[in-house]
Amino acid sequence: MSHPSLIHTIWLEQQQAAFVYLPKVACTSWKLFFARALALPLPEQLSYGQVHAQDSLPLPYVAGLAAEEQQRFLARLAANEIQLHAVIRNPRQRILSAYLDKIALHRNPNSFFSRQVLPAIQAHAQLAGSDKPSFEQFLRWLDSPATPLTQNDHWLPMTNLLGLAGAAALPVAAYARLWPMEELDQAADHFRHLLEVDLVFPGNQALGPRPSTGSAELVASHFDPAIDALFQSLFAPDLQLYASLTVPPPPSDPLGQPVDLHSPC
Repeated sequence: MSHPSLIHTIWLEQQQAAFVYLPKVACTSWKLFFARALALPLPEQLSYGQVHAQDSLPLPYVAGLAAEEQQRFLARLAANEIQLHAVIRNPRQRILSAYLDKIALHRNPNSFFSRQVLPAIQAHAQLAGSDKPSFEQFLRWLDSPATPLTQNDHWLPMTNLLGLAGAAALPVAAYARLWPMEELDQAADHFRHLLEVDLVFPGNQALGPRPSTGSAELVASHFDPAIDALFQSLFAPDLQLYASLTVPPPPSDPLGQPVDLHSPC
């Protein structure tokens, strides 16, 4: 894979830029932000579900373009004429959020997750139809031979979606900017400036109340050493990428000059 997932890539052609959105990484907020910044026509009563439907929110996803336009995007990307951007999230929080939202706390009996994903995990874990799988059972299902269900983009590694995994992976330097979720405000400011708009970045309740999974607060209770070892075996590249973006700056002296940690005392 020598490019990001085209399904997840929003091409800001006039700005010679593209944003790769990642499910479970404020993707609803980013889609709303870009739709408003690009002055797209929005349904009067836009629902959370409609945000992810291209007929309701016709964002310029590369995968939705004609074949020749997709090839033009890829050619310009290969020629370094398009700056890639993305925001990534703490991998443990992201996958726990996906598990809680789509499996453990999921309430829609008619959804794709209830009708296809949940039965697949239950069958793998040998659970009764009324039993919800544990987080460990969910991870062990992800570690089973790959099927399209285990490759769902809500839990596919972020590095895969960004095109940073596999034999033909992009180098991380192919991205002009990669922000950790903790720098969401800086990322939003960057695009306000790039798109010349003065918009409030939508919060997670922008279209009305919706429950939060509270994944950030629940990480400690779901990751014991054994589960964390399994998680690391599945998401090592994501963990490495996230760590590279959140390394604290080197210490400085009172005058603000970096301290050489290797110099003799």
